[in-house]
Amino acid sequence: MIKWRVIWLLVVFVIGIIFYTSSANALIMSPPQAIVAFTPGGTSNFEFELMNDESRSLPLQVYAEGSIADLVLISEKSFTLGPHELRKVKFEVKFPQSMELPATLSVIAKAPASASKGQISANMALAYKVSITGKSNSKTGLATAVKKETSFASSSADVEIKNINFENINKEIAKLEIEVQNVGTGAADVSADVRFGETGTSTQIAPISVTGGATRKLTTYVDVKGLPAGSYNAEVLLKYADKVKRQIFKIQIIEAGTGQDNSIYTYAVLGLLVLFNVVFIALILVRKLKKQ
Repeated sequence: MIKWRVIWLLVVFVIGIIFYTSSANALIMSPPQAIVAFTPGGTSNFEFELMNDESRSLPLQVYAEGSIADLVLISEKSFTLGPHELRKVKFEVKFPQSMELPATLSVIAKAPASASKGQISANMALAYKVSITGKSNSKTGLATAVKKETSFASSSADVEIKNINFENINKEIAKLEIEVQNVGTGAADVSADVRFGETGTSTQIAPISVTGGATRKLTTYVDVKGLPAGSYNAEVLLKYADKVKRQIFKIQIIEAGTGQDNSIYTYAVLGLLVLFNVVFIALILVRKLKKQ
């Protein structure tokens, strides 16, 4: 009998560990990358969104890595991201008159190891990757001047919206995915502006490169806190080259969040599991003492 109780005790303990570690989702980044054309002596500005998908605050450090990291100017190098908070991170790259191409750099958003508090959190550090392209001199390997526009969309590109998915992650944050396909032959930088009915809420999705025949997803996270629950007609303006395509789709927003910390429920369940284990251990010890 004791043997089966010990086995049951171990099962409950393992379930508790799985539940505890699965509650840690950490950081989400959108978009994860960008492509820009080199402009000698010019400046390119970048922006990405970070979301804290946990029910606790995360202190973050933002820094650049790569061969041209010294060319990067980050607006905020350290800040604290509150529970389920969404924040935009901005930085700029100041190009020299010449450089070796292609080049890449990464802007890292990282929470310190101490922030995990014993949890096995995924994505405690994320990298926004920038690829720098341009024409180069075949003899020197150094970049030569290219046009100043960062967009390199081709007139032969033809981008269509294949699918739109709007998912309520919780009562404060929703995930928006727009699947697009380039049915043309040329590459295009594709971005989107989204307006959520008459709510006054809107969002912009940064450009991504879509080559001819390729299918990719534009992804962002939307702050829906304070918006009344219900169904809305959302408008998507898909932009590439000099073209704009418009599409209306239905979204469903769940009841607006109150900002309550969901970790209370997590700790309550964990507390019950611990109490359950303690009771079983006590019963086993009492049974052993009686036999003695």
